[in-house]
Amino acid sequence: MYERVVLPLDGSRLAEGVFEHLDELVSPDALLYPTIVIEPVVFVGLGGHAIWDEGTEQMYRAEAFTYLRKAMEDNGFGSARFRCVVKLHVTPAKAIVETAIEKRADLIAMTSHGRTGLSRLVLGSVAWAVLRLSPVTTRVFSAKKLALAS
Repeated sequence: MYERVVLPLDGSRLAEGVFEHLDELVSPDALLYPTIVIEPVVFVGLGGHAIWDEGTEQMYRAEAFTYLRKAMEDNGFGSARFRCVVKLHVTPAKAIVETAIEKRADLIAMTSHGRTGLSRLVLGSVAWAVLRLSPVTTRVFSAKKLALAS
């Protein structure tokens, strides 16, 4: 059983499919790190001024923390030990791996949208990149059955 687990989420029902598998993976007193990565998008407004500023970042961070807490509660883990992590990073996979290392996690548990072939090559795969980059044990669960049920 794992004790310190990073749970990458992206706001989608598919990503939250990982919760279905946690009971079989984590100890009852595990410390969970639900994690979301905000990819900064800088818009240039009239006059060449960037619209992404500290206020915008704080707003996105607050919304992200609210989402993570709600995801834990909605998926039956509201009473579990958890610490929400919000990262601002242009590379989600790298941010997820960095979080796992910083938190001394012994597992990264996440879902994949299950793309294969050309769509995976074109769109890439955060899960695949995490698997390649991470020194931490990583379990990736397919979200295909969830996509078919939607």
